[in-house]
Parts: sequence; structure tokens; C-alpha cells
Amino acid sequence: MSGQAYNSFSRAFLEWLFKDQRPRDLLVWSAKTYSPDEHYWASLNDMYHNQHLDAPGGFFGDPEKKGYLTKFILWTYENSRFKCHGRAVHNICNFNALDLPTIVSQLHLAANKYDLTMDPVAYACMEELLENRTVTPDPKFNKRRYETLYFVRNNFKRKTEVSGG
Repeated sequence: MSGQAYNSFSRAFLEWLFKDQRPRDLLVWSAKTYSPDEHYWASLNDMYHNQHLDAPGGFFGDPEKKGYLTKFILWTYENSRFKCHGRAVHNICNFNALDLPTIVSQLHLAANKYDLTMDPVAYACMEELLENRTVTPDPKFNKRRYETLYFVRNNFKRKTEVSGG
């Protein structure tokens, strides 16, 4: 199982991670794999294949359909969905100010990657936007866009079934 190295976790998941021996055993084993960080987090979160782990907040849907919300990464392959206006390094876009409309249109919580030596304005603009959204939340914010995401539905659906709610 492979997934992103960037993730968001619930407090219950993190408590389980540090108290249960199984995540530590998997971490030791994962150290010998090609991409341990991606393999480790994806395996712990995958309740579709690894229900025996019983990780709090784990994902019960098909991992191939999951999608990611934590960090927006613009890969610069030929069939990329978005154009990179910045500079590609290892097929990952280092954003510049012209990429900002694409970034803010995404549902992700953060974006990867900014190079302050290339375009500090892009980073400064995003920093200001996040600060403004924190201080003055948008009254038009639609949480339904997040509630209907496939991986959110498959997490909550299973949690409700398990708790009997």
C-alpha cells in the first residue's frame, strides 16, 4: 500500500499510534521498504485491507478512490490536470504567484511546494489568506463540500456502523 507522506490525523489516532505496539512493529518493518513514510501511513490508515489494526479514524473505503485533502501537490507530468506556472523540481511544481488561483480553488488544507528564493510573493499571499480566513471566517464557507468527499463518507459511515449510531 502506498499513499502520501502528508496526512492529517485525529487525536484518537495519534494516541493509538503511540500506545499500541502494532504501529511500532510496522514502523520497524517499513524502514526496509522503498518509501517507508508513504507505505507506513497508508497501511495504518487502510481499514479496507487492514481491519485487524482497528486504527481510530481509519479509512474503510476503497483506497484507490480515496483522494487526499491534507496537501495539494501539483505534479508536472504531461497529463497534469493543472499547469505549473512556477518551476518544476523532481516533477513537483514550486508555485509562483500565477498558481494562486489554482491553489485557492482546491479543498486541500495546505499546498506543497513554495520556494522563497524563486517567488516569495506566492508564499506571502497564501500566508495572508490563511491568516484572514482564521481571523474572519468566510460566512459563505460550505462544509458540505467536505462532508460529501468519498473518503469522509467512508470514514464516518463505518464509524457510525461500528458505534451503532
